[in-house]
Amino acid sequence: MERPNFKKLYYLLGNVSQISATGGDGINELNLIKFLNKYFDVYYNNQRIDFTQENLGQNKTDIEAPGKHYDAYYVRNNPIIFKQIPEDKLKIYFASPYDEESFARSDLIACPTESWKTMLEKPNENWGILYPDDYYTNKAIVFSQKLDPNSIYRKDVEENAFTKYGIDPDSFKICHFGSIRNSCFPSYFLRIYDALSEEVRKQISVIFVGTTSASLNILDDIDNFYFIQNIDFTKVNDFINSSDLLLYNQRDFQSEYAGSNKVVEAIVCEKPILACRSNAREQELGRDYPLFYNLRYKPPDDPKNTFQDSWIDDSEVIRCAQLIKMMATSSSFYEEVINYMKRIDKARFYNTFNEDGYIDEVIRRIP
Repeated sequence: MERPNFKKLYYLLGNVSQISATGGDGINELNLIKFLNKYFDVYYNNQRIDFTQENLGQNKTDIEAPGKHYDAYYVRNNPIIFKQIPEDKLKIYFASPYDEESFARSDLIACPTESWKTMLEKPNENWGILYPDDYYTNKAIVFSQKLDPNSIYRKDVEENAFTKYGIDPDSFKICHFGSIRNSCFPSYFLRIYDALSEEVRKQISVIFVGTTSASLNILDDIDNFYFIQNIDFTKVNDFINSSDLLLYNQRDFQSEYAGSNKVVEAIVCEKPILACRSNAREQELGRDYPLFYNLRYKPPDDPKNTFQDSWIDDSEVIRCAQLIKMMATSSSFYEEVINYMKRIDKARFYNTFNEDGYIDEVIRRIP
């Protein structure tokens, strides 16, 4: 139902004619749409969003050209549709992937983090293959990452979600959530694991939840390594809250500016996460977060899967192994990290958040 005095926003994600609320990408878009719906009447693929129905109430299987009656247009990765937006309307394009004509035609470029926006404001050497080396713009705004507080939240689990997989509920559970691909292959953690004493290894379980690379099969013989696939999204919160330490292992150029739902979920659930230091991670976790590790240099985009890398110094590997030992064996140190997580402002990550200067800027810019 349309609301009086609300501006109308056309929304489109790539070549996706219907947004599904079952997959990870769909969930991310749904949370952003719910947030934007507080400020606009949102139309996906020319249809008013209905949050009570499957696929957000969208029933068109083909993508349609946008009508001319919207006040603003937000398109992600569909240059063909973007070029059909009337010239006199407010046009917002997503910051990746780069499309020269769409970026030039846009009025605003939306990115998910402040660090991304800051980096877009001047030429820099940390884009990898994302943009031309000399690209910069003053059009950037932030459409920040959002989570549904009814889906991801801190809870005391009555029964550990990993128990049915034969994982000792009393072990210290170190978990990686999400697909494992070249840019976030856990080679650094395997080096850290090798640096742990046998005594510490006996106290931990290492769990990969999500799609795993076939090349990880050589780890099947390690008794305390586990692989769990095809977890329903409704169970993810139970798994996060059943973990003791989370892993964030993206360490290519994108880690400097890109957002991460893994980190945001850890913050919301107050679960420690081991992460490489970068501008984006510092903005999420704070500069003094105690479980950062440092890289010697950012590996290239799409680095090859390898169990041997030179991106992290041996001394840093040993320091991280000591951190994990302290997390697993020292309740006082673990509590210290938990208390740090509790102090982070979580409300800003919810799609129920009410204050957003960037949305106000979009509304002001509407002709």
